[in-house]
Amino acid sequence: NGKLTTYFNNDSNANSLSNNTVHTIYRDHSGIIWAGTSNGLNAFIPKLETFQPVLTETDISYLTISDIRSVKPGEIWASTQTGIIRITYAWEPGDEKLEASSWSFDRSSGLLSTNYYARSSAVDNNGKIFFGGNEGIDFFHQVDVSFIQKSKPKLILTEFIID
Repeated sequence: NGKLTTYFNNDSNANSLSNNTVHTIYRDHSGIIWAGTSNGLNAFIPKLETFQPVLTETDISYLTISDIRSVKPGEIWASTQTGIIRITYAWEPGDEKLEASSWSFDRSSGLLSTNYYARSSAVDNNGKIFFGGNEGIDFFHQVDVSFIQKSKPKLILTEFIID
């Protein structure tokens, strides 16, 4: 149609990019366009013709999205400057909002790197996801990743003194 449209961050508009510094743009298996910025992850909502912030630094500290990959509908993986995030979501064409849940992985989860780079990822023919970082390449098959809920440590009193 010959029309050029631009999208940018507008602090007074909740349906705008979370930041103007965009590191990666990715189209997943569901057809959703994702934008990874210096302040989080955004999904394009066609019905509203705008981007919706899905995760920002208010959800996860220091959330700079480096790259995005997907191997199945309803799920994407994003590398960041602090680890890797799995995002699952429910969305149907025509919806005005995308509902998402996320799980974060870092060195304590077994990752090699602590900082991942923009445009440094790939998916092989078997569905393995590769992310390049400051310590080398981390790779995994998404079906092999276990999601262990870390429980809060139990408080054990070993001594109780009243003066």
